[in-house]
Amino acid sequence: MRTNSPGKVSLAGAYAFGYGALGMAQLEGDDQPWFHDIDPLDALFLGTAWPQKFRDEFEFANARDGWLRILRGTVHWKGIESFVREVVTASEEYDLPVDEGELMLRLTGRLEALGLDQRKLPANCLPGSALVGTRPIEGPPSDQVLPEPPTDANERIARFWEGTQIELPHDGTPLDALRHGVYLLTQMGLRLDDDPMALLPALYLALVAKDGEEISDAGKRAVAWAYALPPGSSLIPVTDVLLLGPAHGLSRTRYSLGSSPSPTSGSPSAARTGDGPAPLAAR
Repeated sequence: MRTNSPGKVSLAGAYAFGYGALGMAQLEGDDQPWFHDIDPLDALFLGTAWPQKFRDEFEFANARDGWLRILRGTVHWKGIESFVREVVTASEEYDLPVDEGELMLRLTGRLEALGLDQRKLPANCLPGSALVGTRPIEGPPSDQVLPEPPTDANERIARFWEGTQIELPHDGTPLDALRHGVYLLTQMGLRLDDDPMALLPALYLALVAKDGEEISDAGKRAVAWAYALPPGSSLIPVTDVLLLGPAHGLSRTRYSLGSSPSPTSGSPSAARTGDGPAPLAAR
């Protein structure tokens, strides 16, 4: 850590800062619950962002994944690959899980031998600069123009809400999954009479949520998932309408479910391939 400073760190230095930040949080009583789920790659990312703090595990996980996508196209990606290989090698040598505290401590003495202390990350590759204005952190632009509804939008909407009254298995396409998710929420006793905010959690529950997830967390998890969708995902046009609709004053009955590009098309696998990395706490 003496050879590095915030904003001028190597990968080895970033890991040292991240590991140190976890230790300091324990000593100062600022230990977040999700800190206990952190693995070495998480700690490395935490060190690149230090002393920046994250609101919750969802913001942290999205920032980490967005940062790794950016780094993949740079010369620093080989260093990330070397780091991951060393973690796996050390885990096998010491017979310890990759997120075990003892293994994470032992790693600190192995990274210089890999040369991961030699190259400093430029400022534009650090999260504080690289992630400004990006989707994983801020979601779609608030001034994004929503697509115009089709001429038969009212008929489509009426058919959609009629379909939410009965249980039908969904085929993985966004509209069908949304219908199933709304049905699930109504079966839990939730009223969705005129609440457009419930539509994104409904889609999340149908496509992504795992058994046993707390329904009270569905809203935050759904937003984090939608923000984390990778570029080119076929789900982005749909989730953007669901994310931005409330700000545009769209009510439940005014949502044009047919206005997003191909909301009813695409195979189940096509819809799911855009799920993106799960938030850390949901892994």
